[in-house]
Amino acid sequence: MIHALMVTAMGAGVLVWRPCRDREARAPRAAVAMLLLASASVWAGSFAVVIHAIGGSPGLGGSFLAACGDVLRSLLTGGSGWWQSALLIGWVVLLPGRALWRTRTEILATRGLMARVRLSARGTSQGHRDPAGDPLRRGARPPVVVPDLGTPALTLGVLRPTVAVDAGFWVQADTTDRSVVLAHEQGHQRGRHGLVGLATHFLTAGLAPLRCATETRDCVRRHL
Repeated sequence: MIHALMVTAMGAGVLVWRPCRDREARAPRAAVAMLLLASASVWAGSFAVVIHAIGGSPGLGGSFLAACGDVLRSLLTGGSGWWQSALLIGWVVLLPGRALWRTRTEILATRGLMARVRLSARGTSQGHRDPAGDPLRRGARPPVVVPDLGTPALTLGVLRPTVAVDAGFWVQADTTDRSVVLAHEQGHQRGRHGLVGLATHFLTAGLAPLRCATETRDCVRRHL
């Protein structure tokens, strides 16, 4: 159990203390990776503490997986006491349950916009060349022009991110403005920032309303 407590305490310490704060501007990727690993450490460590409290010391590696199986089997067969079941259910509700619920809310909020992008995709893509006439980077999907988008451009999607640009902006902007905006959005597209953002939201939503969780989420989003 000491290892699980150490992992949890180390992860929470990084989130609260944030030793990467002074490196965020110089090395944003390292700062983001450190914060995400710290959040994941709190999840993993707290889960290991719960497993230890329910089923005894799980040890490391394969023995931990075996302990998880023993706990699950004990819960299904009714071999666990009420407090053991309540402890595990409490952890599931407080962390993954809340995280799934809040992540689901965020995903549903973008479904309408994604539907509009899909409807606009046919006949609005700009082929495989950017507005300046240069070929798009390898692997980049062509942008989609969407009427009344509300913002000059944005990147939507997790597994297959798509760049959407506002029709009004596309008509009024010159070649340079188009190229700059597309280059910025294609950076999000290539970096899979939608996936990173979703993972960040999931990990920090379970730790909310702790202030350090909100600060971690805001920090990661600033650098995406």
